[in-house]
Amino acid sequence: MIVGATALGRMLGGAENRTRKELKAEIASVRKEGALGRARLESQIGALRAELGEVEQRLGGRIDGVRDELVETRVAMADGVARIEGRVFGIPLHGTGTDPA
Repeated sequence: MIVGATALGRMLGGAENRTRKELKAEIASVRKEGALGRARLESQIGALRAELGEVEQRLGGRIDGVRDELVETRVAMADGVARIEGRVFGIPLHGTGTDPA
């Protein structure tokens, strides 16, 4: 079957219009999915930031507790060393007001 130039032109024009409509619909769909995906990502990022803030607060409190405990341990060790030095070398404890003489 031989198709005339005008018929072929109409067929090509129709195919071009259908393709253009399909592409527009596909682009709109991709844009919509992109916007939804972006919104989901922003929501997830916000949730993760909030969770991270909570973890930082919990860790901050624990770090402060460990620091306080470390200071207490150092003070206790220094006191123990001073007492041992006092016994071994006959040196009075600093700040006790005892005079070895």
